[in-house]
Amino acid sequence: MFHNKGVRITMIKILNLIDKIDFKKYQFQFFYILISCISLLYILKMAFAIEKKYCIFLAIIVLMIEIFYYFFLQKKVKQRIEIHKLYLILIIGIGLLYIFAFPPSQIPDETSDYLRSLEVSEMHLISVQKGKKVGRKFSRNIYKVFGSKSYDDYLENSDEKLVGKKDFMIFPNKSLYAFICYIPQAIGIGIGRILKLPIVYQLLFGKLINFSLFVVLTYLSIKYIPTKKNLLLLICMFPITIQEATSLSADCMTIATSISLVSFIAWARNKKMIFKRKHYISLFLLSVCLSLCKIVYLPICFLTLLIPKENFKNLKSKLFYCTILLLTVIMFNLIWLKISSAYLIAFNDLRNSNSQVQLAYIITNPISYLVILFNTIDINIYSYLEQMVGLYLGPLTIRTSSVFVILTLGLLVYFIAKKDTKKESELSNIEKMYALLIIIGTTLLIFTSLYLQWTEVYAKVIDGVQGRYFIPLLPLIGLLFMTKNDKNNKINLFALTTMFLFNLLSIMTIFTTYI
Repeated sequence: MFHNKGVRITMIKILNLIDKIDFKKYQFQFFYILISCISLLYILKMAFAIEKKYCIFLAIIVLMIEIFYYFFLQKKVKQRIEIHKLYLILIIGIGLLYIFAFPPSQIPDETSDYLRSLEVSEMHLISVQKGKKVGRKFSRNIYKVFGSKSYDDYLENSDEKLVGKKDFMIFPNKSLYAFICYIPQAIGIGIGRILKLPIVYQLLFGKLINFSLFVVLTYLSIKYIPTKKNLLLLICMFPITIQEATSLSADCMTIATSISLVSFIAWARNKKMIFKRKHYISLFLLSVCLSLCKIVYLPICFLTLLIPKENFKNLKSKLFYCTILLLTVIMFNLIWLKISSAYLIAFNDLRNSNSQVQLAYIITNPISYLVILFNTIDINIYSYLEQMVGLYLGPLTIRTSSVFVILTLGLLVYFIAKKDTKKESELSNIEKMYALLIIIGTTLLIFTSLYLQWTEVYAKVIDGVQGRYFIPLLPLIGLLFMTKNDKNNKINLFALTTMFLFNLLSIMTIFTTYI
């Protein structure tokens, strides 16, 4: 009896103690411990899959990073550090790890991206066409470097330079891209060539310059956008976003310029100050670069019409500038289409597709094409969402974590739909319809371009569509739900922690893949 009574008293004391705990105060700690344990379990699973000697080492490293991050974050939040500054600290550290994690050629199309960047660095803005082949002559040593499948191969080929015999190397898929997409990468590779560095170091310089552009543009975007700061931070910290930002891919500039353009427009609507020369130049460069990265994103440039007349001298001035801007963007794209259309023959032959036949089919059978479009989305919708966040990295064979993908997608929906304040919407209903048409139009162009260029003739499903192609549309979707200015843009600790640990897990997965 006494023993039972003692147990009851102890249980009552424990329950009273639990009742006194302020769970709301410690919800971040609970959440952090939970997802930290999940990430550690993934790391242990990977470590046991390779060699046991790495198991304890990796677990200790991850645990130390997680502990450091926890106290670092707590300190910065208490200091009330601004979101864009905290983002800058995290993105630089995480990005550098991604740069050194991948051996050459282990990111999709990286070999072709390097060849196109190298071509631009040599001041060749247009590729050479030889019959049905499109490319340029380069040193055979490139084959050795980009044949690296592990860190051992990477180190073995680290001394190879652009010397010796040359071969005509084809890259028609990247020759279709305007040279402007590869200027940052070309600058980095050009620096390496001037210093006569091996190919591996040229590659790293190209990645660093490309990543630097991404960091600058996204940092300024998060800093100046009046609301939805957490949404932009989340998008920028998707593992797939950082992978593209730290590669030689043109997707880096596409994502960065789309985020920057939406941020610029939201900032302009909030400020309503008369533009200075630097603002006109910034708007022009963002629009031109975005449209030339991929023509399918050209409709996003029409968001400039949402800039209020108050940012110009008057309505007439706004209409004049926007008309000139949009006509210039369209003209540049038509010129590049004229130049690159010759490459489609080689590209279509490579893919067993036929742009002319496919286009004729769309025009004569629009309903059938809509069925193909719907069928494609119906089959692949979940794959697109997983790819958009980063379930698969590298050559799309490095699997990260379904748990973190679900958490990230949940946060994405939350930040898109969440109203930062109780104030009225930033866009009127007519403006929302206009923005929605741009989103739908861009989505249709993404699918249609790949149907024309990448899909076999008369196929019932569109091939080649990847989730990352929709990332440039996410800031625009967030714009639909944006409210008036909210100066109290607090850091969302759950989102920041989730993305930090998701990227930490992804980096460890990459390293263990190539050890």
